[in-house]
Amino acid sequence: MENGRCALHGGKTPRGAASPHFKHGRYSKFADFPPDFAEKHDAARNDPDLLNLEHDQAVLLQYQMVALEQAASGGVSTAWFELMDAGWKVCFEAIEQGDDAALYENFRALYRIYQNGRDPFLAWEDAADIAVKRARVQSVLNRQEKDRQLMIPVAQAFTTIKALVASIMRFVPVENRADAAQEFRNYFPVIRGELIDESQD
Repeated sequence: MENGRCALHGGKTPRGAASPHFKHGRYSKFADFPPDFAEKHDAARNDPDLLNLEHDQAVLLQYQMVALEQAASGGVSTAWFELMDAGWKVCFEAIEQGDDAALYENFRALYRIYQNGRDPFLAWEDAADIAVKRARVQSVLNRQEKDRQLMIPVAQAFTTIKALVASIMRFVPVENRADAAQEFRNYFPVIRGELIDESQD
């Protein structure tokens, strides 16, 4: 086919969001990621300081201090509210006078005031939110690493079990080995008689 795919092996199926099997596209290669996304992603994965949360904790602390300072001073700057209020007044005056040009210019000025007062707080909120999410991811990774450390490799487990079997065959009298082997299987149900048999040879 023109798209370079076989017509009998998915060549006729639309790609990306056009596909009837499309769900969320979160991991799709057709997702609308920035051009340098893959490069930055690889750089982040190879960052030796990736799991260090000291910087994120510092961001959260700074955000907390800013929030407390704002709360102590009455929240958002009073001057910002006064500018917004004055801006709305001149906009309404332009509406009453039917001056569309003045309304347009005043509304643009009002929007700039709004952005200047809002953006710094949104930036802090975004930074703090990212820091919290990273901490949650780190918590999950720590639990996974702890679980991996608690797991005994299969080869090590079998080596230990063979050593126990060898001890049974060495120190348990012959007439009691059958009972000892059965007791051993009760504790290790996944182990069959082969290990006992091998140790008898």
